[in-house]
Amino acid sequence: AIAFAADARDHLVLELDLHALVFAADPIDTLHDVVREACLHDAVLAIRHAEVLLEDRRAALRHAVAGVMADGRLWVALTTRGDVADLLRLAAGTQLLRLDMPTETEQLRLWHRVLPPMIPRGPDLDPERLVRRYHLTPGDITEAAQAAIIAAMRDRQPVTMAHMTAAVRGRLRHRLKDIADVIQTSVEWDDIVLREDIVDRIIELLSAVQYERVVMDQWGFGKRFSYGRGMSALFAGPPGTGKTMIAGLIAKELGLELFRVDLSRTVSKWVGETEKNLGMAFDEARNARAILLFDEADSLFGKRTEVKSSNDRYANLETNYLLQRIETF
Repeated sequence: AIAFAADARDHLVLELDLHALVFAADPIDTLHDVVREACLHDAVLAIRHAEVLLEDRRAALRHAVAGVMADGRLWVALTTRGDVADLLRLAAGTQLLRLDMPTETEQLRLWHRVLPPMIPRGPDLDPERLVRRYHLTPGDITEAAQAAIIAAMRDRQPVTMAHMTAAVRGRLRHRLKDIADVIQTSVEWDDIVLREDIVDRIIELLSAVQYERVVMDQWGFGKRFSYGRGMSALFAGPPGTGKTMIAGLIAKELGLELFRVDLSRTVSKWVGETEKNLGMAFDEARNARAILLFDEADSLFGKRTEVKSSNDRYANLETNYLLQRIETF
């Protein structure tokens, strides 16, 4: 959208990624350098991941960006996936343009556009299957298709479902690299030994997911359950008994991606930062229609404690937020 608007006015676009900027030796000086380049080239300054500015420890950077926006020497556009209320207050007259995720019909149209007939396709490449499996943004679809086409040309093969799946997984890994890992398994059900009662529970879990639409939509039970329809399972046992392996096999059986949330990279001492990281994991997993695996979950799903200090109150907030998201995931 930014590139389209800039092109209509014959402007270039200069992108600034705040996730990268905060690791610069002096983020404020780097910001001023970027602003100077944008002015010299009469470019629109597109600042990505503006939610970084709302972090408590980014007050100086937030003030600097607000000054650039209020200066008036160039067009500034912020992009964010987070809350926009505080960002709208950075500078007077800031306009909001809210872009929603494309519908399945729009996604299918995008897949056909980025995979034109002149591109050789394998017999298993089905855009409708991609739409059912993933819920992606237009940018994700475009970049995944380009990566798959390049990989197929390198292999001297038509573009197959394997090429496309690998490209989409690459996009997911890139976005979740700070808080989660995409897990794949080569193990099959015949490679493990389970008690009969556990096998029955796993079959019950798989059936509940596979036939959810039939029960909720076709049979009408969805009208009676407006919330709490999230599917969750707790695997308990000593290390090495196959908890993560079973999670991988369930994801493989259902044809879904499996994201393992790294709690060491998710939990933060900064107030609200843990909830933001968890929210990102849930949002990305929802868009990818994936399974979330919280390994060693007892450290995060702790019992609510009696509030004796502010630390107890914030710990309870994290637990409450997590339980709310799981109930609707």
